[in-house]
Amino acid sequence: MKAILVMTSDNPFYIDELKSLCIACDIEVEDVVIQKLEKINPATYIGKGKIEEIRLRLDGEMVIFDDELSPLQVKNLTDQLQTEVTDRTDLILRIFEQRAGTKKQNYR
Repeated sequence: MKAILVMTSDNPFYIDELKSLCIACDIEVEDVVIQKLEKINPATYIGKGKIEEIRLRLDGEMVIFDDELSPLQVKNLTDQLQTEVTDRTDLILRIFEQRAGTKKQNYR
């Protein structure tokens, strides 16, 4: 699986951290888009222009936001970008899910 990352900071530490989470989920980072925000758009988190920029860069990738998105923002972005949209929190939950497992015991 491949992804485009959407960051609100150009701090290399935050970019590398999100890339590491992607690697842990077997997601290859294809591109990084940085959106400097003065205020968050409640419907889509980012503005229309940045959504269009991301849409033009898409080639089957999913889109992963560095910040937590609301369910409404995920739905609206998914509808507009026509691809899977998720965030940092979901990646962390995916890692826990992949690594969580109980040892099956045979009780016979």
